[in-house]
Amino acid sequence: MGCGGMVATSQPLAARAGLQMLLDGGTAADAAIAAAATLNVVEPMSTGLGGDAFALVYHAADCKVYALNASGRAPLAATAERYREMGHERMPRKGMLAVTVPGSAAGWADLLDRFGRLGLDRVLQPAIHYATEGYPVTEVIAGQWQDGEAYLEQDEEARRVFLPGGRAPRSGQRFACPDLAASLRQVAEQGPDAFYRGPIAEAIAATSRALGGLLTEEDLARHTSTWVDPIHIDYRGLRVYECPPNGQGITALMA
Repeated sequence: MGCGGMVATSQPLAARAGLQMLLDGGTAADAAIAAAATLNVVEPMSTGLGGDAFALVYHAADCKVYALNASGRAPLAATAERYREMGHERMPRKGMLAVTVPGSAAGWADLLDRFGRLGLDRVLQPAIHYATEGYPVTEVIAGQWQDGEAYLEQDEEARRVFLPGGRAPRSGQRFACPDLAASLRQVAEQGPDAFYRGPIAEAIAATSRALGGLLTEEDLARHTSTWVDPIHIDYRGLRVYECPPNGQGITALMA
């Protein structure tokens, strides 16, 4: 609990990480990234460093809402013609051919550069701590993890990382992910270039090639986030903002 601020997430440890940033003098952006990074660790079935990010920020100094699109683009080689040549008439929904450039790491840095106060080296510390030392898996997360067990078993590396002892962690079991801790630590110490260039990028691209994907080192190195104009509607006397497409904000406004 705190005064003058609120952090809401689907997992208490992530909310606690965000709240700690506020107590340490950080901004809402610092808190949001600390919470999001911690969710990467404690809810690996629904979020991860290999994903994207969208952000809306209300800046009280100029009474303006800013929107950040930190989603990644498709690989340069991922054309409709290329997919048809590979036997796909529709965009694959699973596997390496469905993978775009992960945008989160760059998005975190861009958001902090503009609206943060503490820096990546500080806001990523809770996530690094839980990835290194472990955390107790909650009942809901354990159930979702077990639901994906058969899918994880299909990949050797996924089995090694996410199925310790050959099965999904059970409720109350402590789970740690030292590989993720190492990656987060590099991003915290070196910034987003540690993710998009160098050993991490090379490992991502190598895995893509090995699994028949199209993502390359060049795709990763070219990635940038984009500040965009938010979209909005007026609803019952209130103005509701969202990020524009390619995100799903427009769907929320239509609903």
